[in-house]
Amino acid sequence: NYIGETPFDDYGYKHSVRFEMKNGCVISIDYDEIHRDGHAKQHDNEYCRNMLQSGTTPAIAYPSYESAMLKNQDFNKIDAVSGASYSLFRFKLAILYAVLNSGEL
Repeated sequence: NYIGETPFDDYGYKHSVRFEMKNGCVISIDYDEIHRDGHAKQHDNEYCRNMLQSGTTPAIAYPSYESAMLKNQDFNKIDAVSGASYSLFRFKLAILYAVLNSGEL
């Protein structure tokens, strides 16, 4: 099991990922952004409703990133969801923090 979190960004969110690996493959993964006050962006209905105007929401984009990671097993093969490219960058960064902090390198 791996857990990675980025430092808080300029918007007050840390990007957090938890994933499990078995036989060298990611078998489960969960990604979200957590605000300094503790609320998760993916489950913030008001935020998602406001973001829908841009064409996506965390509730749409983050599961897409999780599914793509499970399918491709390589975050370099994940395409950004339009309107959530910054989140993809931070998703990848959180995965890197998880690997770096695992002590397995």
